[in-house]
Amino acid sequence: MKTTTPATPYANALFRQTLEGIQAVLGEKGLQATLAAANLSQLAQDLPANDLAQAHTLAEHVRLLEAVEGLTGRGGRQTLYHIGRAAFAWSVRHPANPLPLVPLVRKSLPQRLTAWVTLRALADGLMELWPAARIQLRREGDGLVWLDETCPVCTGRVSSRPVCSATAGYLAAAVAYGTGREVAQYRVTETACRAGGAPHCRFELIRVVPGGG
Repeated sequence: MKTTTPATPYANALFRQTLEGIQAVLGEKGLQATLAAANLSQLAQDLPANDLAQAHTLAEHVRLLEAVEGLTGRGGRQTLYHIGRAAFAWSVRHPANPLPLVPLVRKSLPQRLTAWVTLRALADGLMELWPAARIQLRREGDGLVWLDETCPVCTGRVSSRPVCSATAGYLAAAVAYGTGREVAQYRVTETACRAGGAPHCRFELIRVVPGGG
């Protein structure tokens, strides 16, 4: 099975989303502190372009998110969750981003099907934008399961607990956007992580709001 390593190049547009998410949550000074802690201060005046080029590596991206954890302490996981949400929101607000917007089908499909279509479009878009990505989407009971064999958040990390809170936030924001709900109808929980030795990062999206199809 082909997977990613810390040396794997990462798409500029996705790297930029993370940086914009950090700035949205921590502010300009917080972004500067994060870049310094991650030994990426050179990006302070030269953010990655919002394009398909791959000028940075997964090691740099992972280092960036680890720096957020180090700076925010016990609240690190929740902070990363909000950064993931902010990163997705930034991608939607900037049409120059090559990541295809999830289809606006919320008015014509039941909510459950809309969530599936949204995440399917997101997975396909991410794999088109970053060809190294290997993502699967499954239905399990009343929920959905997102499997990422090439996670850009934890590649190269070792941890006894899941560390990909930024991805959980990103997925929650995508579902909220696709279903047209400000509060996501699905609770996103990472139940397995490559940092802990799993073959993929596994995110369970469990329906928490009844009704709506």
